[in-house]
Amino acid sequence: MEQFYKQAADTIQRLKDEHRDNANFLKLAGFYAALNEQDKAGLAIVRQEMTLASKMSTLPSGERQGFFDHQIRPMQVREDEISAREIQMAIEAKKNGMPLPDDIGKRLDKSK
Repeated sequence: MEQFYKQAADTIQRLKDEHRDNANFLKLAGFYAALNEQDKAGLAIVRQEMTLASKMSTLPSGERQGFFDHQIRPMQVREDEISAREIQMAIEAKKNGMPLPDDIGKRLDKSK
């Protein structure tokens, strides 16, 4: 996944350089770069959560709930926060007239 995000960042930067005189394109590219950064942060949290879940599976059953509550649940809260940020970013982009892929637009319309 890291390679995917690196390629995406490189492509966005190349396109920003090529279209540096197009303010609308630069806004769109900035939106997708920021969205990718949120995705990367979410992915890092999921990786941490999976590592913790693996560790939890080795604990005695009586210790698992406490481990979950103190270690894994905060990760889930952070995931939810990132998801909410991504949705808010997309809502703002759409509100500002930024063209979004149909699937994102439809999901935003359904969430109202």
